[in-house]
Amino acid sequence: MSEDTLTQIRTQGERLFSSLEREFYSNLRGLSKKSSLEDIYNSHREFGEPGLFKSINGLLTAEDGNNAGLKLLSAFLAETFVMSRASSLTDRVLSLESSSVLKIGKKRIPYRSATQNILNEPNKQKRDEIQNHRTEAQEKLIPYLLEILYVTAGASESLGYSNYSELKEYADGVDITSLSNEAKLFIRDTDYISKEMLDWFFTRRMGFPLKDSNSADVAFMLNSFELKAAYSEKDYTVCAAKVLDDSGLVNSTHVSVDSEKRKGKAPGGIFFPILPPFEMAVSIFPAGGPADYEYYFGALGRALSYAFTDRGDDFEYRCLRDPVQTEIFSELFKNLIFERKWLDRYIDFERGEDFYKLLFLRRLMCAREEARRLIYEVALYSGESIDNLQDTYKEIMEEALHTRVSGLDFLTTEDIREPLRSVSRFKACLIEPCLSKRLRETYDEEWWREKDAGVELKNIWSEGGRYRSDEVSGTSGFDGTAAELRRVFERELS
Repeated sequence: MSEDTLTQIRTQGERLFSSLEREFYSNLRGLSKKSSLEDIYNSHREFGEPGLFKSINGLLTAEDGNNAGLKLLSAFLAETFVMSRASSLTDRVLSLESSSVLKIGKKRIPYRSATQNILNEPNKQKRDEIQNHRTEAQEKLIPYLLEILYVTAGASESLGYSNYSELKEYADGVDITSLSNEAKLFIRDTDYISKEMLDWFFTRRMGFPLKDSNSADVAFMLNSFELKAAYSEKDYTVCAAKVLDDSGLVNSTHVSVDSEKRKGKAPGGIFFPILPPFEMAVSIFPAGGPADYEYYFGALGRALSYAFTDRGDDFEYRCLRDPVQTEIFSELFKNLIFERKWLDRYIDFERGEDFYKLLFLRRLMCAREEARRLIYEVALYSGESIDNLQDTYKEIMEEALHTRVSGLDFLTTEDIREPLRSVSRFKACLIEPCLSKRLRETYDEEWWREKDAGVELKNIWSEGGRYRSDEVSGTSGFDGTAAELRRVFERELS
């Protein structure tokens, strides 16, 4: 492959990357009910052919696979090829989601904001009603989501891999089998404490036993009561600004934040690297309570990992990343909201021991859900039988959450934008405690107030896509295991 061809891949790849991010941003913010991903891919047809991916891989083989830039381009071309094959179906799902409305009596609730409504509904009967109507709406999406799953598998085979899981393992350089084993160990070793603590809080706060609950009830409890009172609405942006100022991480990069409750807007917090480091955006659908802080600080960690990149660097180093790396920094900043010293400084609220135990129970349940999601997704994308996907999903997730779960969540819109996303998320869950421990030991218990810690992080981020997750592991001196993650919760919940 000539240097001119590489330059063309970078130039056209950046345009495609930016166009796709803008399209997702428009639809998931609720600004557009339609999605035009297929048109974008059609205007870059060369990226919808396997030839570019195979050519880049040929260069990697010739260089013994040591070129970080080529690895990033290879992963980008693989993902682009797979996603382009399902683009018309993805457009259909995004359009249906953004326009779907749940009719509950005289109320009209946009489908996408149903989960946020559940987090704010203290009445169990009404929560169940919202959940039931959400499930009915999901059934209309399932045929398209299943078809996307089939197309993803077929596209992976076209690139020379037996399934998408194998392609993802190659592209991201993660040993998925070993990671799945760590997830199983973490679930096993935290099963007793999570069940006992959840049951204890549930009986005292909710007025009915855990055995009669569902996932909506658990989600409500873990975002309510003193947790909701402590994490006041909209203060997350103020807290984040103070952290950036204290650590010296303020920079001139513009990251726009949309936190309006807009009809058709996707739930949670989503980061869009539209054209790093020049233009980036965060979409937050506020739910109130610690959820908003998790959404925002998680997105902030991702944004920072792009913000200090050299503006004149090549496309692959500015715009592309090892997904585990960005997730590690997302976890690092998101988990600030669980630290006692951080809370003492930024959250003005009287806190007893029950507050901390409920807060860490929330973090534990999220980690268990991510671990179980990984186990499930490995089966989902490894070409195993999909005849009983809903039953498989229910069995796996109910074991993690100790409550009833809707089987229709076995495929979601997140699976469209980030298939097998749990690989990078759970890997980051394992590595982050080791990185934060190192920062505390090197700088201070309140490392997020130390300018020198900020300098070290900026030096890492300035490398852009050159700095991979295994190097983050090397910096922390540990690759992350289920045992290390388990100890985080044992210290707070024992």
